[in-house]
Amino acid sequence: MGNNTDEFNKLIQQAGELVIKQAGQWDHEMWLNFLNSIGKQGYHLTKEVQDNLGLILEATRELYFTVAMKSWQRFYSTDIQIMEKEISETITKALERTADFIGVTKGAPNQSMYESFIDEMKENSISMSEQTLSNITTILESGKTIYDKMTIKQ
Repeated sequence: MGNNTDEFNKLIQQAGELVIKQAGQWDHEMWLNFLNSIGKQGYHLTKEVQDNLGLILEATRELYFTVAMKSWQRFYSTDIQIMEKEISETITKALERTADFIGVTKGAPNQSMYESFIDEMKENSISMSEQTLSNITTILESGKTIYDKMTIKQ
């Protein structure tokens, strides 16, 4: 991708918006429409970038359901809109932090940086079960590949 961190962040944001808007559920046609929409914005989506974007969506979906379950347990007797807002904010912040981390480290963090990132995620209300940690790791690894491989059509 070169130096275009803003475009990378925008792509990750759009992936998160899809997961949130669809409440973690979409079909193959929606996936193709998403890829088409991204392509129309000037992103050159190689097969490798598409595959990694798909992995980010799947990991974000799992994260969405984890956050939804925790929100449901906390807000069971209250308004559903509060729960939806918490889910949206948590997923959005997690993806923003992850995209920023990849941009700051240029997709090549060392172990100490990675551990600091995970600690920050824990401090900012993301419960780190083994599954959640696995999802965040998938998002990081796939995001690094996209960061390195993605190009924008001029």
